Amino acid sequence: MAFPSRTRSVDYAFAPGPTKYDLQMGRLLDDRPSCELMRASLGTVEHLIDELETLSSVVKPVDSMFIASHANDTGQLKIKVDDAQTGKFADFETIEAAQTSGTLRIPSILRTLPDGSPHPGTLVRIRGCRVGTAAPFMAKLKDAFGGAVKVTAPKHFHAVWPKPPYYPNEFGGLFEWLVYDFGVHSKTALSRTQIIKALKDRTFDFYDGTKVPDAWWEDRVPKKKTEKSQELGMRLILGTSVGPKNTTELLTTDSRAWRHQTPGFFGGNLAYASKPAPATVINDLKTKLPNEPNMQDTHAFPIWKRFGYDSFDDFWAGVNWKQTWDAKKKKIAATAWRHEYHLLMPITTRTASDKDAGNLIFNYFPHGGTGTAFFSMRDDDAFLFHTE
Repeated sequence: MAFPSRTRSVDYAFAPGPTKYDLQMGRLLDDRPSCELMRASLGTVEHLIDELETLSSVVKPVDSMFIASHANDTGQLKIKVDDAQTGKFADFETIEAAQTSGTLRIPSILRTLPDGSPHPGTLVRIRGCRVGTAAPFMAKLKDAFGGAVKVTAPKHFHAVWPKPPYYPNEFGGLFEWLVYDFGVHSKTALSRTQIIKALKDRTFDFYDGTKVPDAWWEDRVPKKKTEKSQELGMRLILGTSVGPKNTTELLTTDSRAWRHQTPGFFGGNLAYASKPAPATVINDLKTKLPNEPNMQDTHAFPIWKRFGYDSFDDFWAGVNWKQTWDAKKKKIAATAWRHEYHLLMPITTRTASDKDAGNLIFNYFPHGGTGTAFFSMRDDDAFLFHTE
């Protein structure tokens, strides 16, 4: 089979999910210069790789392979990576199984030049919130792809703007940028004073590497109702002009946010002959869980580490347990949950000394290639992206 020769630079993108974010990402990547959006009906990343390998119209070797999905900082992609995956999320164990089976291995025709040398342009570029902070997951993902190409992913929340309706809009295109997640978690609900202390103790950094000053939190954590989530406006300076109206700033109503959540984030089932006392379940969990392989210190990515704890003991002390009895199946579903507080703000060139100024770090892609794109959000920026 003859394939097109490398006479042009071509990226390929895949955003198969059904959510608004997935649809936004599909539109954004379709408008990215020299990027072709692959059909969502392929369903899995495995089938995407097969399609790129066999489709005669694909320029080989390929450049960037963008894979877009919801994601999180525990090392999960909300996408089906191969036909063997059973759940909605691809976690560390899913990727580990894919590495063993070889379903995600990128064939040489997609990553090497005709003389057999590696094509330096071939990258897998994940677009999904914060998954780049899960370094062991990223390392395993690179292994699953065959270990021969670099894999990048955001360390922060990923935003596409404006929200629907997409076109027509006054900007003639779509923006993407990354968002700070100044977040803390606790077993119990926190007062505003306790939230601010916890944020100070985390010692977050701004984009330029300077520490967020303690006084900054007083102006950013809501004065009232910290237990309520809310979206807030922000004036974003671009530092350039884009689009048909030469836009130099964005006046947003939703680009920053305060979130308080109480998610159930880990769980399992315990079998009993009859409904047990809650204290019995807690004692059984504390006995059973430390012996699970993915709770061991020797595991490449222990469960407790995925959720931001330093050890199993730290994890155990930091969570609550919801217990649900299923009388028919004679089992208890036990779910760990906690309070989470997040201050979200777009990443700009602001610094500790100039805390509210600075230009937005963003990419802009005009719809249909009818204008000039702009890039300042780069995957090789180590503050913004993890590269494995």
